[in-house]
Amino acid sequence: MRHPFPLLVLPVACLLTSCGKSEPMPRNDGLSDIGSLQQLGYTDSVDATSDRPQGVVVHRADAVAPGLTMMTVHRGGRAFLLDETGKLVHEWVLPTKVWGHAQLLKDGSILVAAIDEDTPTLLYLSWDSKVLFRVGDIEFHHDADQREDGRLTALIFSWNSLPEFTQGDDEVEVRDDSLVVLDEKGTVLEVHSMLQMLSSDPDVFTFKEVEIRPGDGKKRKDQLDLLHANSIYWMREHDAKKHPLFAVGNVLVSMRHQDAMAIVRPETGQVLWSWGQGELSGPHDATVLANGNLMIFDNGLAHRRSRVVEVDPDTKEIVWEWQAPNPQDIFTIARGSSQRLNNGNTLLLNSDSGHALEVTTEGEVVWEYFHPVEDGRVASLVRAQRYPRSAFPQLEEGP
Repeated sequence: MRHPFPLLVLPVACLLTSCGKSEPMPRNDGLSDIGSLQQLGYTDSVDATSDRPQGVVVHRADAVAPGLTMMTVHRGGRAFLLDETGKLVHEWVLPTKVWGHAQLLKDGSILVAAIDEDTPTLLYLSWDSKVLFRVGDIEFHHDADQREDGRLTALIFSWNSLPEFTQGDDEVEVRDDSLVVLDEKGTVLEVHSMLQMLSSDPDVFTFKEVEIRPGDGKKRKDQLDLLHANSIYWMREHDAKKHPLFAVGNVLVSMRHQDAMAIVRPETGQVLWSWGQGELSGPHDATVLANGNLMIFDNGLAHRRSRVVEVDPDTKEIVWEWQAPNPQDIFTIARGSSQRLNNGNTLLLNSDSGHALEVTTEGEVVWEYFHPVEDGRVASLVRAQRYPRSAFPQLEEGP
């Protein structure tokens, strides 16, 4: 599948569940500043100063969206629930090397792309952290979910020689992110290549240049991580009522290295819509809002400041955004998340520093949480999501 247009490619990055380090220093390896930021290895924690706040430090009870906040710790195998005051009310724990986003399912179980020792795996854990099943031997990363029909979905990747993406240089390995669909027992049913779907219509999506990660001169070849997809959202019945783009079976994907989000239809192999290039820089966590708009966490690698933006899919205009009054105060190279809450507020996570905030549409901070310090370090978090208490009947039943 050769592109009908010239494509210059230059590397890129974090190859497992998330990416980035706090306080990055570009390396002297010939990469641009952005390339260096993309290439930095994962961080599982950052240094904390002695005066760093801990726990919930802002709680406007009259303005906060009620519920329990779920967060995933990047390293160590843990996700937890906090109430509005910061009290720990539940946790899922399975010691593993790295967790991506732990997605809550209807029965209180979770689905999470993880790395166990050095092996990527998809974990399905019960409410009490028992392994219901695990799927190995596939390069799972970042995100997983469950469709309305019960089938499971996840992001996977593979390294291939794809000269059409590297101007015929067979020594460059190209990473292709794919959407995989599994049955409820973890058997693979479908695999859909993101590169193939995005290449289907250059009028809808055009690949931007991405820098090649130099090989080590020994075992590792030069590598091109062209997309680095980091979130997936399969459209549901209630989404289809909001906009024709949100038909059941369409998928909204965030791509860090393309500075974009796109809607694809795996059933036909089409790319239907895209936005972000020229506006976003290293984004994460694309979501569909109740009002028919889309929201994404813009990490802001090019500006060293992160923000949340809401986009009208028809006009492709930003209709709302939030960033810190001093923009550089909120900046995470890796991960990051945003969620529109039922009362109209927005919950966002500054992942690298373990810092979550809830802000009103006017930008006022009404809830703020700082992850606790342990041994002078703060664990990096993956995403934060608020759920109503009714989503957890197990808490009423007791242990």
